[in-house]
Amino acid sequence: MAALIDEAMNTLGGKEWHYETRSEPCCAFKKIEDIGKPLTVQDLLTCCRPPTGVKSTMMLLDVHLSVQLSESPEAIASTLQSQQVDDLPAPLKFKERVPSGAKIGGIVIEQAPGCLNVIKLVFFKATMSTGQATKIASGSAYLPFFRAGPWAVKKAFQSLLDRVPGHHVQWNVVCQKEKVAKPASSSSTWSPDEDVLRQGVAFINENAPESDAQNEQYTWILLNIKEDSESPIAGWPETKVRLMAQNKSRASSGATLQREFPLTTFSLKPFLAEALLPLLYPLFICYGVLCIGWPGVGKTPALISMLLAMGRYHIHRLQADGVPGWRRAKSLDNFRHQIGQVYEGIFLDDPHHDSISIADLKSFLTVEEEQTTSGRYNDAKLIRNCMRAYASNDLDRSDEPEDDNRTSITGEEFLKLTRRIFAGDKHADVLACLKRAVVIILGLHAVYLRLPSQDPTSKVHRIKVDDLHRDLLAEKDKPLYSKYKLGILEYGPEWEGETEQEVRMISEGLERFAAGRPEAYIEVVNGKIEEQLWSHLPPVPPVHLPDRPSGASSDSGDDQVMPPPSIIVPDPFGHIHIPAYQKDTDAAAALASLEANAQDAEEALQMPEDLGEDLAEEDFAADEEAAAVMRGA
Repeated sequence: MAALIDEAMNTLGGKEWHYETRSEPCCAFKKIEDIGKPLTVQDLLTCCRPPTGVKSTMMLLDVHLSVQLSESPEAIASTLQSQQVDDLPAPLKFKERVPSGAKIGGIVIEQAPGCLNVIKLVFFKATMSTGQATKIASGSAYLPFFRAGPWAVKKAFQSLLDRVPGHHVQWNVVCQKEKVAKPASSSSTWSPDEDVLRQGVAFINENAPESDAQNEQYTWILLNIKEDSESPIAGWPETKVRLMAQNKSRASSGATLQREFPLTTFSLKPFLAEALLPLLYPLFICYGVLCIGWPGVGKTPALISMLLAMGRYHIHRLQADGVPGWRRAKSLDNFRHQIGQVYEGIFLDDPHHDSISIADLKSFLTVEEEQTTSGRYNDAKLIRNCMRAYASNDLDRSDEPEDDNRTSITGEEFLKLTRRIFAGDKHADVLACLKRAVVIILGLHAVYLRLPSQDPTSKVHRIKVDDLHRDLLAEKDKPLYSKYKLGILEYGPEWEGETEQEVRMISEGLERFAAGRPEAYIEVVNGKIEEQLWSHLPPVPPVHLPDRPSGASSDSGDDQVMPPPSIIVPDPFGHIHIPAYQKDTDAAAALASLEANAQDAEEALQMPEDLGEDLAEEDFAADEEAAAVMRGA
């Protein structure tokens, strides 16, 4: 049945048929007898395709078949015409909020009393990723069948919609084109409708060649502004179209905006994706990322994954209709040609040290404010809160600390690691950059992580978990990244769920970040990272002392423990205490020791007797003198 759309394209693809968009939706009831070749809902769906494998779309069909409703078809069509989609019956309500600017149409067919077939048509304002578009569908999601020639397909598909009997809510109509009386060059009197103008500008942005070296762009303009062309800019003034096309070429000369990438946060190694990044993502709202490491460790895909994760969060926060992306260049001058959106990250990849001043680097890392950096003809403007990442290979083997089991390094060791990237800069300027950046250094022995701080002695974590310093990517999505580098874009089966998990993770982290001052959050994060690193330290092996060799005698003099020397303590009552000890010796040595001790004791006992008699006589005389004094008193 896909031949239906081919037949319609052959019939309506000519220049005499025109596709128009109304400023307001029209509601009409089409009877089956008034339609030349009526189609059923099932016939129409054969000209559609499921969203699987489609990257983007401008239109979505949300199909509900055999729905039991008490409302009349006229009431449902009237609700669709008023665009009050929240007033639809519960089974027909959209699952998520419709993007702003989208137009809602539909067809309501009554099968039997109380049983309806409903096709809701959503026309998006701009191209949307299919994953985002299908989230709003509460029924079965379909997309129009693809054929070459966008306007012929639009006319053909609209004609097929018109052949389905029922209550129609229409935004678009296919009609015969009227001859334009004024010439194409009359730019002074040219005043198209707003919808026509927007369609034409979108057509130029999507299809106009960027290069004009062989007059490709100018030829394209002349062919498409002809009166008998089928393009939406037919009859437009040449000067207007040429100016629009040149604006597109001028913007494309800088860093190209890219949107499609197969990896997510969870394509990275577990310790990075599950332990570190949930703590670091909130910081990327206010601080830049400075990533230094050896080639081949996965800096580029890891940073792109982070940029897209932050872009998805911004789209979720702003409820915007855009698609996250990133612009990557080797010079700040390449970012001056266009001002991106907050969900389009900036990636300065391996610039030459001499081409970027310390002042521009400080400005680049100040994410909490809108900033400008030097450009060739004019400054590049950087959007506030848009993630900015700087990657470099400026490392020296001799600057890295020795390999050990520490969980942190000193501030002096860290400054030595960054010696080359800040070569020739003042110490105060270096600290100003470190105050504005999350610094990740991938060395030969470990990953070194420093959170924003102007304190030169601030904590610098030393991470040796999961061998992150050798490769940041996990194995599970490496085949997808290999295909991406070959020009083949393929997403994993868990890609959509992982992107949703990224948004939840960042939202929860930012709630904690916004609850207090950034400095307090950084202090908490430093503590949590240190706890994680301590928990991943290898256990310390127990120390076993060597046992006594078998057969060794306890009588040998080498391994004997000698007692302390003897101490003679005189007693005020004339007795001498000699501490006794027992020594593991033979009988002859013990007898000699006893004889020597006996002689020393005898000499000591003689001395206190003489001293004692003198002391006794002196004490007696003192007593008599005291008694005489008392009697005289």
